[in-house]
Amino acid sequence: MAEKDIDIHTDDKKQHGQKENHSPAADKGKTEDKHTKKSTKKKITLTEDEFRELTEKGKEAEENYDRFLRAKAELDNFRKRKEKERIETIKFAVGELVAEIVPIMDNFDFALGAAEKTPATRNFAIGMEMILKQLKDILKNNGVEEISPEGASFDPALHEAAEKVETDKHPEGYILEVIKKGFTLNSRLIRPAVVKVAVSAKKARENLKDEKPPDQDKNRDGNITVTQA
Repeated sequence: MAEKDIDIHTDDKKQHGQKENHSPAADKGKTEDKHTKKSTKKKITLTEDEFRELTEKGKEAEENYDRFLRAKAELDNFRKRKEKERIETIKFAVGELVAEIVPIMDNFDFALGAAEKTPATRNFAIGMEMILKQLKDILKNNGVEEISPEGASFDPALHEAAEKVETDKHPEGYILEVIKKGFTLNSRLIRPAVVKVAVSAKKARENLKDEKPPDQDKNRDGNITVTQA
């Protein structure tokens, strides 16, 4: 059976358990021999089967270490993902509550608008406005923001067009009026703002001209018959 020799570097003093002499004379000699001292080599003879087994064990150790690193990375990613989910859950936990409070704020706005129009209820409106401000401040401190885009451009991601008004006084997509305010929670949309949006009256007229005319058919006498849709 074939055999293989493996060189192993050893230090004779350490190998035989001899203690090093730390006396000044010994230290001096050690300095002198520092560059000339050589470690001894010892050979261990292995059979081919033993060498093959040693090689396989080395590969197996490398594979186990790679699996360990992958498992550690997966565990770290799992922990980060769970922490992110926990933060998201806390961040948006009040979302359903906010969605239920929003209609109440709409009623406050409608009531204030009506009360401010009558002198007899104006002082009452001031009190209601203070209460509404307190409610808005609480919601804002918890990440709730109003969307009141009057005068801004229409954004389908944040606004809902309840009515389109033809006009040449404002550009296409200009928000003329906010019917209901929208709300976001930590930048997540809770309810879009319901708005009236401007459309170009000129473009509407041009589109009307471009519409397909009524179907026309010729009868046997050569006269044209117009069929209305």
